[in-house]
Amino acid sequence: MDRTITLIRLDREAPAVFHVAKVYGTTGEYWEETQASISNDGSKIIWATNWGQNVGEERVWAVQTDLPVGALETIGNGL
Repeated sequence: MDRTITLIRLDREAPAVFHVAKVYGTTGEYWEETQASISNDGSKIIWATNWGQNVGEERVWAVQTDLPVGALETIGNGL
């Protein structure tokens, strides 16, 4: 699970992990660690990464992934 963005369904009856994106950032300093956040409506995920460039200089940029329409319903239903 290292260097990935995933959604996890916390359901005791049908837990599941869904791969969203691969992240190629490298951590040299604390602020370079990838932390993802999802929008309130679940349509977008954003994270910061250095994508393996200038490691240790704490220079990152934001990346956004738009989830396809209906993705959350599919995830909620367990595919």
